[in-house]
Parts: sequence; structure tokens; C-alpha cells
Amino acid sequence: PWPSLERALELSPEDRWILNLAGQVRLESGRIDEALVMLARAHELAPEEADIVVNYAEALFRGGSPERAIALLEQRDEPLAHNSLGNLYSELGRPEEALAAYERAHEIDPDDTIIAENLATACIEADLVNRAEELLGRLVERSPSPSVFNRVGNLARIEGDLVRAEAAYREALGLLSLPDVDRPLSEEDRSRLSADPRLNETAAEIEANLVELYLQWFRHDNARRLVERLLSHAPSKRAKRLEERFRLATET
Repeated sequence: PWPSLERALELSPEDRWILNLAGQVRLESGRIDEALVMLARAHELAPEEADIVVNYAEALFRGGSPERAIALLEQRDEPLAHNSLGNLYSELGRPEEALAAYERAHEIDPDDTIIAENLATACIEADLVNRAEELLGRLVERSPSPSVFNRVGNLARIEGDLVRAEAAYREALGLLSLPDVDRPLSEEDRSRLSADPRLNETAAEIEANLVELYLQWFRHDNARRLVERLLSHAPSKRAKRLEERFRLATET
């Protein structure tokens, strides 16, 4: 977007939404200092806009000023701000404060599916199983998505329901239009994952969770096929650790 974005800034250098967009693009590109300048100015021009506040807070956080980011968000009472606050607390390893922030966001806007999913994840981490079940049950009915079924699988594993966990993870892969666990990826699948880093990351997380499930379940044939598939498109540290766990479990 750079040519169009720079032209927009040239035409209207004090437009708060152009500055906000320019800051977001720079943030995604890792140009944190430039993003901070753009978003600070956008916030100065429109301190009432929650979207701009959230983006500015993220830039502050990634720029090494987490407490400033938190202080900025704590002044707001919109669901978007509380959800972002929960995200920052999660990244800082402060789960109780994250849970409280997500609960407040959900209280204000119970229909927002992203907030509900974040809250469900926080509840799983806090071992609030019944609350997580309630939230995920509603999400499965209203907004079934790969990430929702991934969370359902995680919760089912905690509860010891391995059959339900497997079904949820496989459903998540199906919603991503990927082959079932006993089939390798096609060239088309690999190209699609290679072209979309976020899709690849989501698929890799679900596959890794399934590998862990199969190792826990002693279903080593499934674990072998899936860990090989995982390594073929996302050879991360976690994938390599899972391969090592598989070898330790099956080889002498």
C-alpha cells in the first residue's frame, strides 16, 4: 500500500484516519518508531476515537512502553479498549488482570465473538472450565470457526475427553479446507499455506495440538503422519520438539 498511502499523506497530512492507517501499516512492517509518531499525532487529533487509542497503545507496547500503553487503555470504557487491555496483560503474563479486562469487554458487548473467544481462552488458562464451556458452546452455535474449535479441543483435553478433543481439532482443520489427519497436504494446499502466513500459523497450531493429543493417547501412527505434515509446511521449534517427543516415545 505504500505509494497510495504516501500520496494520501501528501494530500492530507493532518487527517486522523490516514495517520492511523499509516501508523498501522508501519507497525505491521516493524517500523515501530515511525508508527509511534503517526499514531501519536492521530491520537492527538482525535483522542475520543477508540480505534486510534487501541492502535496507539499497541505501538507504545511494542515500542517498549507497556505501562504507558496500559494507562492509556485503562482510561477508556469501550469493549475494544478492554479487549486490547486483556491482550496486553496476556502478553505480559498477568492472567488475572487479562481475565478481568476480557470480562468487562464481554459485559459491555456480549455479542462480539472475538471478545467472547478471548474470554474463553482466558477462562481455560484460569481453569474456569464451566465458564469456558458456556462461552465456547455459544460460539460454536453462533460463529463456528477454526480458532473456536481449536479452543474446544484444548478444553476437552483438559477435561480428559480425548475423543471430543480429536473431533474438535479435525473440525477446525476441515473449516480451513485442509485434508484430514490421515492424508498428506497436496501441492495446492502447500501453495495456499505458503501464500498466507496467518493461515499457515493457524493450521500449524491446530496440527501441533493434534500431535500432542495423539502422543497423549498413544496413537503413534497418527502422530507420525501429522508431525511429518506439520514439519513440511511449518518447521517451527514447537514442531521439532514434537518430532523429538515422538521419537522418544517410539524409538530405541
